[in-house]
Amino acid sequence: NNPVPNASVNFVITAGGGRFVEQQPVRANDRGIAQVTWILGDNAGENKIWAVVQGADNSPLEFIAGGSNNNFPVFKPVSAQEINELERVEFEIRATDQDGDPVSYGVRNMPNGATFDSLASRVFSWQTGYSDAGVHEVVFVARDSKGGVSEMLVQITVNDVNRAPVLDNWQPASSDVDITDGQTKTFTVSASDPDGDQVGYLWFLDGMHVGSTNSYDLQPLEDASYRLEAKAFDRSDTTVQRWTVNTTVAVNLVSFSASASPTGEVELHWLTSRESGNAGFNVLRSTHRPGSYETINDELIRANDNGDYQFIDTEVEPGNRYYYMLEDVAVNGEKTLHGPVMVEMALPKTYSLSQNFPNPFNPSTNIKFELPQASDVFLRIYNTLGQEVRTLVNQQMNAGQHSVVWDGRNASGYVVPSGIYYYIFRANDFVAKKKMLLLK
Repeated sequence: NNPVPNASVNFVITAGGGRFVEQQPVRANDRGIAQVTWILGDNAGENKIWAVVQGADNSPLEFIAGGSNNNFPVFKPVSAQEINELERVEFEIRATDQDGDPVSYGVRNMPNGATFDSLASRVFSWQTGYSDAGVHEVVFVARDSKGGVSEMLVQITVNDVNRAPVLDNWQPASSDVDITDGQTKTFTVSASDPDGDQVGYLWFLDGMHVGSTNSYDLQPLEDASYRLEAKAFDRSDTTVQRWTVNTTVAVNLVSFSASASPTGEVELHWLTSRESGNAGFNVLRSTHRPGSYETINDELIRANDNGDYQFIDTEVEPGNRYYYMLEDVAVNGEKTLHGPVMVEMALPKTYSLSQNFPNPFNPSTNIKFELPQASDVFLRIYNTLGQEVRTLVNQQMNAGQHSVVWDGRNASGYVVPSGIYYYIFRANDFVAKKKMLLLK
């Protein structure tokens, strides 16, 4: 398994006569292979030759060929093929028989994904992929009806095609970044290479090389704008992530987070360390990170003195993923986006019925319940005599958290008197009951 190129090999006929086409000795090629064309003798029977290499432990090496009066099939030569990954190689295999015998075809060492139509077109076809680089030796076989077998090796060289590194993550995620003057912002990138090549990194600030790791700390000057580039490179290709960095902003946002509350709402919280000429904030929501964001607050969230803000999003559903962006609005009308942040609303794990709120109530109250899966739901109100007052729900509902309002009226639409009432909840095999007080 250690090829020796240019080695001298003498081929010697020892039985059967015949001759070699090539002059002796022959030289091994760069893969360590020495070969000759051997013309057998005129008489049928065993023909023998030696391959002799001076100083080799197993020299001479004997080859034996059985001479036959039958003319074997002869291939039409196919030259060696060389292509790049992702290209297709295709050629036809043909053989003739001097005796006029019918010829059948076969193949060995077929690459994965290649095809050979041995019965009809006798076309070999192979669409290569990114994992097929290397030398492939495909052996085609032709047989006549008298047992004559010929083989032809076609060498297919597939050259490697490099794939550029892929950026898996970069921070900040937005390509437009605002920084308060005097503060330091850390930029990071991480990349992987589809070919398994080692990935290196280079950072350029306004075209000047400033770093060679996967992160860079930028401390901007007041009233400046920068062009920051992070380059991830392998042995041949480069992938670039770019940011535009501005330092003239109204708000310095310290943190912005979103979390799912136990009551099935999303709590948004953000903290600022500096606000200059800030009128307030808008909260934007989307179900996709690179998607269409819509403002969900009815009024502008006004700026305050302590820089601590909170917003509750009640219009969410379990099982969904939400992305939020924060928009600060300057008094001059300029707007700056921050984020996004993401939160996943988990589906309930069990059936549950909550205590109504408010309780006591007048004139209406909310009843919440949770469904871990789609269920047939019944929710009914009863008085202390066990008489049904009203059916609030009688239908199939999706999994998640649900809220139903009872306005204190019976099935006929009349307001019921003050007193204790019971609400009974049934979803599939789950049943629960709770008590509430209507107090006028």
